[in-house]
Amino acid sequence: MSDKNPASKVANITKKFINKAAKFKNIIFYAVFIFIIIAISIVFSESYRVNKCVKQMDIYKEFIVLNSKLNSEELRERRLCDFYIASSYRSCVGINQRFDYVSVQILASVIKSGARMLWLDIFNKTMDNDTQPVISNGTNIGNWKYTLNTVHLDDAIKTIAKMAFSSGYVNNYNDPLILALNLNVQNNIATLNKIKRILIKHLKPRLLPSRYGFLSKNIAEIKIKELLGKVIIISSGGYMNSDLTEILNYSWSKPELRLISYKSIADDNSLLSDIILDKSEVKDFNTNNLTIVLPEENSIFTQNYDTSNAFNTGCQLVCMNYQLPDSLMDEYVSRFKESSFIERPEKFAGKSYSA
Repeated sequence: MSDKNPASKVANITKKFINKAAKFKNIIFYAVFIFIIIAISIVFSESYRVNKCVKQMDIYKEFIVLNSKLNSEELRERRLCDFYIASSYRSCVGINQRFDYVSVQILASVIKSGARMLWLDIFNKTMDNDTQPVISNGTNIGNWKYTLNTVHLDDAIKTIAKMAFSSGYVNNYNDPLILALNLNVQNNIATLNKIKRILIKHLKPRLLPSRYGFLSKNIAEIKIKELLGKVIIISSGGYMNSDLTEILNYSWSKPELRLISYKSIADDNSLLSDIILDKSEVKDFNTNNLTIVLPEENSIFTQNYDTSNAFNTGCQLVCMNYQLPDSLMDEYVSRFKESSFIERPEKFAGKSYSA
């Protein structure tokens, strides 16, 4: 009679299932554990993270209708410092600034998104004297690298040479390209000399004539017509006594090229900075010189910033993280959607802004 009771049948079935599950609980536990490990490995794998970053930047295709506007005779006579230039910060770094991957795929997407100033942090691959230059993010002292991998400089420069001057990849292939090399190689002369050889190997036809080498001219005042189709190489300090000096066009260790944080010209007093700059002085400086503005440098997560103060003070190289397509980057890309070089207002031209 009890066997025909539905409740009894359900209880018996449940009991049998529990007994069977108990026998296989270890197998189930390990299967779930392995599944979780595989899922985490995929999410944090290089291919997944890089592809996710590249896919995020695909949104720029909806905005960008790039063409070179430097073809007119009038603009060709203007100086480099007379233009705002689309500028990318840490052009190989992925979604996060630290504990993430660097990749030439990301660099390629940045180039296709219209950036004509590319910032590369260069390190020694190892602590050996005879080592290779690689791209990462970190600190010069101790050769600390905060990325999960590195990119060989040779691969990055090869990508730039292939894409930045080819009509098959970008429409403004004849625009000047600025390479900003942040040298974190601890004055390793062997590495610095290798950097020079890599640049010549891939970019020799694009390098400026020797009269622009040895940081001999204020690159800000060179006319655009002399820079078309060429690479302008600027760097941090740390190049001294090396062969690299021969092809360097300028450095932000020199007085006519200034490197500042966006915080130094921000209106928000809560943004603490070691140096708060006078905006009138910045405007005056930018009439005949160049200023590079950087986003947050020391954060783990990527951050962009309000660029209005940078543009309103005439700063030409306002660097942004193209890898983060937020509302601030949306505004930035919209500004440069038709041209990577935008002529600055006439108020910034001339011998001095204050005059």
